[in-house]
Amino acid sequence: MAPRLGLGPALEALLPRRPFVPLRRKAGLGRRSESTSDASAPPADPRTKLEKALTGLKKHASAHVNLARLQLALCNLRQQPGRESIRIAVLGFPADGDGASAEPAKKLMRLVLADPLKPEEDWESQVERHDAARPLLVRVDAAAARAEPQMLEIVRKDVLPEITVSSPGLNGNNLEVLLRQTVPPAPGSSVEALEEALLVPLVDMPRSSAGTHKGSSGGH
Repeated sequence: MAPRLGLGPALEALLPRRPFVPLRRKAGLGRRSESTSDASAPPADPRTKLEKALTGLKKHASAHVNLARLQLALCNLRQQPGRESIRIAVLGFPADGDGASAEPAKKLMRLVLADPLKPEEDWESQVERHDAARPLLVRVDAAAARAEPQMLEIVRKDVLPEITVSSPGLNGNNLEVLLRQTVPPAPGSSVEALEEALLVPLVDMPRSSAGTHKGSSGGH
């Protein structure tokens, strides 16, 4: 029944009779609201997406990738953005199999990291005695100055030994220094083989500087 408009019976009789149809919500309105909600959702963290992709690559295609480099990338992705570790390698090349040639590398590390205003610290003598044929990781952290003197941390024989030191000029930079002895490349070796030998030593990292991750890792 058509609604009455208050025009009087005579005029209303002349108007066409149309059935009253209540307003209905358009079917597409709900979809538009959902689309708007989806658009306002925060974007996915690209670091998390990349970490998941690399983890899947490691799990399903490990035979086709360099696991050491892949693990090193994962370690960095799991650290706080903008606070990733800076890794430096100090290398010693033995002469005719003489391990003493690693001594210049040890002296260089001590020269760079030691506090010149302090007497020799415990970590310096530990580095001096360390067999450089086995890589050693030195983490630079101001907290080491407030901690008790520490010994080289060796969790397992296949795990890279490490020590944390305080360095006045380098604290706060998330610096990690790798001390290792290596051999000169054989004549005719490719540049790729040399890079692989120097930059990706196959050592097992006990943890990253930002967490407790364990696993095989590449070099620095």
